[in-house]
Amino acid sequence: MKEEGFMQEFNWISDLKLRVGYGITGNQDIGNFMYDKTYNVNSRFATMWNQQLVTGYEISGISNPNLKWEETAQLNIGIDYGFANNRFRRVIDFYRKVTSNLLLEVDAIQPAVSNKFLDNVGEMTNTGIEFSIGGNAIEKEDFVWNSGFNIAYNKNEITKLNEDRDIFYGTISGKGGGGNLQILRVGESLGTFYGRKFTAMKEGVDGEGNKTYTEEFEEGEHILGNALPKVTLGFTNSFTYKKFDLAFVIRSSLGGKIYNNTRAELQNGRLPNMNTNKEGAADYQKGAGSITYASSRWIENASFLRLDNMTIGYNFEIFPKVIKSARVSATAQNLFVITSYTGYDPEVNNQTRSGGINSLGVDYCSYPHARTFLLGLNLNF
Repeated sequence: MKEEGFMQEFNWISDLKLRVGYGITGNQDIGNFMYDKTYNVNSRFATMWNQQLVTGYEISGISNPNLKWEETAQLNIGIDYGFANNRFRRVIDFYRKVTSNLLLEVDAIQPAVSNKFLDNVGEMTNTGIEFSIGGNAIEKEDFVWNSGFNIAYNKNEITKLNEDRDIFYGTISGKGGGGNLQILRVGESLGTFYGRKFTAMKEGVDGEGNKTYTEEFEEGEHILGNALPKVTLGFTNSFTYKKFDLAFVIRSSLGGKIYNNTRAELQNGRLPNMNTNKEGAADYQKGAGSITYASSRWIENASFLRLDNMTIGYNFEIFPKVIKSARVSATAQNLFVITSYTGYDPEVNNQTRSGGINSLGVDYCSYPHARTFLLGLNLNF
């Protein structure tokens, strides 16, 4: 577009491009022959035929001859432009993805040979915008500073379900834990938490004079937040000063929620015979017993700011007749995380699966991101 006549008066724009794309893709990661009934070997059904043992089979999977491909239609519109002789570049992308004929395992009407079968259950949309800018903020003979920033927003929404029927998933784990805490519902998004809304802890005395410390909730069950972030951000920088160089990457996620399943279990009436946390010990002294897992009491803010990576290096000369160049460097990963989350790491997920759907934003004894330090020496002969 920069070459068009009407752009000639905009001298400060050194490059301008408009991109438009549209396509439809299918979901092939669904396994083979999922539309047909399946069989398993079962020795109980073996029989003798002509004095030979014949293997017995039983139907183990329900057929669905009406099964269709899950399809995602995506529209992308983007603008790339540069200014100051392309010293700085910006990219703006808008997209809309519509996924139809969602493939999920659903409950089969009983009695049946299986509890679940694969079906097309509805439709989902993702609409978002992404913006990035980058370039050399400072460019001197001995000093160069290159910087980049990006921000992305995505809105996910379930727009159709068969018979508008809610689908529950997101398995709860732990002592006494059971059931699900996430829901697919028309008008809500993937990763929506659903359960009882916690209001307060109430101290009291039971009929035998023992202290009690019980949870109180609003009536009914409610939408309790969402695991998907509202906004994600990234910030990269690299500096070069003479023979020294420094680079780092900062990343942030804002607006998401996380279910602290680990904290819930540790406070679930584990004393006097099992380990607990400080809050669980304090609750026990007040007379607390078992907890309600699927409640907002254990849902926390998952927003964070993380220093993902930092590297500092130095280029030097040594034995120039043998070694053309040399560089020593030190790299640190996951140096710090700023978050209000009380668990180890807000960016973890316990990969449980229910109804063919992976849980989102559930932390149950998940291993946090490791902090690592590396030293490097590069020699170019």
